[in-house]
Amino acid sequence: MDSHGFITQQDKLEFRQIILGFIKNVIDLTLRVVPKEHKLEFTETYSDSIRSLSDVLLPFYDDNMEKAYKDYEDKFNDLDNGKFKGSKVEFLRRVHRELFRQLNLLLGRKDYLKKAIYVEGMDEDDVVELT
Repeated sequence: MDSHGFITQQDKLEFRQIILGFIKNVIDLTLRVVPKEHKLEFTETYSDSIRSLSDVLLPFYDDNMEKAYKDYEDKFNDLDNGKFKGSKVEFLRRVHRELFRQLNLLLGRKDYLKKAIYVEGMDEDDVVELT
């Protein structure tokens, strides 16, 4: 990183590592035992992690993922409109777990964790290999 905190070409931050970091974070969160009084706060952290992964993968969405994300938005809007059954925590976990599954299916369909990508500012000959 340079002195301003920006990643430079020399850092060679790979897209694959970013995505794997997000996935590891979500998995780590799912394995935690959380006291009942902290479940909502924890669930919001879990939800934010999955939405962040979704944001990073947005440029790679295919038709299936576009539909899955629209379904997610519709379900999430049900929460805002009070149209959900059961506990808020369980509703959030269920909706975000489904989004996480769909994002993993997208990664599988597109084989993103194995392909090479171009990084902004690099020449066409400079490809970051994701193997």
